[in-house]
Amino acid sequence: MSAVDEADWEGPNRGIVIPLAGLAGPEDPGRQRNTMRKAFTLIEILVVIAIVALLAAILFPAFSRTRENARRSSCQSNLKQIGLGLAQYVQDSDERLPFSGTLLNTLNVSAGMGAYAWWRINIMPYVKNTQVFNCPSRAKKSSGNYYPTITYTDQGQSYVLPGTWSYGANQSAMPLDDLAHPSINVARMGKASLLPLIADGTSFNFSGDTAFFRVINSNAPGINGSSDEVSFGPATEDWARHFNGSNILFADGHVKFYQQGALSYIAPSTWPFPIYITDARLQ
Repeated sequence: MSAVDEADWEGPNRGIVIPLAGLAGPEDPGRQRNTMRKAFTLIEILVVIAIVALLAAILFPAFSRTRENARRSSCQSNLKQIGLGLAQYVQDSDERLPFSGTLLNTLNVSAGMGAYAWWRINIMPYVKNTQVFNCPSRAKKSSGNYYPTITYTDQGQSYVLPGTWSYGANQSAMPLDDLAHPSINVARMGKASLLPLIADGTSFNFSGDTAFFRVINSNAPGINGSSDEVSFGPATEDWARHFNGSNILFADGHVKFYQQGALSYIAPSTWPFPIYITDARLQ
């Protein structure tokens, strides 16, 4: 201890204790007030819950719509790739489109509706991807569960395709291969940009005044494995695949989204665009 400290200790300040700065004693009321914690009231908690619920109600539909927009874009990409595969097939087949299905079954296609996957089997060497035949927004409870996959063999190689219920082919432009209907020559087609070839749908094909509702109500549920029992009828918003419409691939290769209202027929056998190969609007 230094001399100064000894003097202070033995001087008049002896016995006086000086508290350190910033440390209040237990009797300091300011310290007691600072150490007390205020709890949330029930009303404050309810207000916070209400705000969170309101934000969730606003944002969740937006998130759902964003996800569906992404699925619709993915579906359009699928159809675009299918269109490129069809274009390559046409170039290698004397400008003729493939048949939509076959009743000859020369490739041992699996039983049931598998024979109607013929157009997809024909373009598989060009697209080289089975997933392009599967729409990400196809309803899980649609009739696709009845024939979920299709198998076939080609030159000793086995293949598996998704069920026929994501996309359907225009059977007027791509008829069945039953030796009675010739395939369509694209070179003789007039306005190819007006003719739908492949579209979102509940079944393997579409054509005619009733079958086109498979495209309009492209996510209609199936009954006993058949979508036809419920999809034929007026446009039903709950049965739309992408919000309220469907994607369509046209013969010139472009893909476009149509709302259900824009797809509905104007009069019997008259649609907003020609679906029959004999329609005068294609000339």
